[in-house]
Amino acid sequence: MQVPGGADVDVTKANAQDYVHLYAASRLRHAQTAAQAMRRGMVALVSAGALRCLNAEDLWLLLNGEGAATVDVARLRSLISFRDTRASVPHDKPATLFQSIFWDTMAGLSEEDRARFLYFSTGWSRLPAAASQMAVQGIRVSILDPSDRLPSAHSCFKVRAIQ
Repeated sequence: MQVPGGADVDVTKANAQDYVHLYAASRLRHAQTAAQAMRRGMVALVSAGALRCLNAEDLWLLLNGEGAATVDVARLRSLISFRDTRASVPHDKPATLFQSIFWDTMAGLSEEDRARFLYFSTGWSRLPAAASQMAVQGIRVSILDPSDRLPSAHSCFKVRAIQ
């Protein structure tokens, strides 16, 4: 709440506490719209009842997993699907050579580099605590015709395009 003529009122020792309370209330009011939008988004993913049961730490663990940021190749393998869109390859022929090279490369990466791959592909640096959260969406690796372009990712859709 703004104080009428407040711009002309000096903050003194006598009114400093009132100033801080009014300032904090003003800042919270400005953030309220964004907080409500975030809550609506969260409730779209997690029921309001379940959300009320979570404290900040529980929510963080649910979203980020626990412990160090490890990206287990076996777990990643269960979440990734491949889509071969190359015109030069018959569609009835699977991209087994590409997949073999991809998984050999993944296995050879350090934990940090696998986390970077995951972050590039999905926006997450680690797998969620529950595999079922991500398994519904999964990660799709699209194999494209060769070009001069670098690999790209559509992290909202968890799609990685590799030429």
